[in-house]
Amino acid sequence: MPVVIEVGSIMAKRGFKSQLALAEASGINPSQIGPLVRGTARRIDLGTLDRLCAALSCQPGDLLKYQAD
Repeated sequence: MPVVIEVGSIMAKRGFKSQLALAEASGINPSQIGPLVRGTARRIDLGTLDRLCAALSCQPGDLLKYQAD
């Protein structure tokens, strides 16, 4: 898939030590955080993206990258 989710790298840059810490800071269910951090999520809801951006102090473009095949 040409769109890559970069939540894991931004999370590390912002000092989040665990997925649970990000889940608590964002209000997102911890079971949803894992696939986002691993980059295996197939879709992301705009509400989830909003919460991630608020918790990580970033823009949506920081979390999503396009890589042509």
